[in-house]
Amino acid sequence: MSKKIFHDLSEKEQNAIRRKYKNECSTYYKYSIHLYIIYVILGIISILSMVGMAYINFIISLIILIVTVILMIITIHLLKKSNINFFNFLKENNMIYDSKNIKK
Repeated sequence: MSKKIFHDLSEKEQNAIRRKYKNECSTYYKYSIHLYIIYVILGIISILSMVGMAYINFIISLIILIVTVILMIITIHLLKKSNINFFNFLKENNMIYDSKNIKK
């Protein structure tokens, strides 16, 4: 039996699978959502620090920018790792995330 490709499904089917994942794996789902929220907040802080470099204090704003970029890189790494749980969920349901994942 061939595996379904998640991205080839309609938006309605994808959302149904996401809701099922949210219900069955709520801990992993909440972890990913919290990481994404942190990522967005860090992005906003980094943009504000760039504005601060021009108008307030260059050195302090530069330090804040560097710290937020480092934290964003770490957050992106953790987000990628948290996606593995969703990929495993798809695998359990005889699906793959993208057609690039098909072994030839």
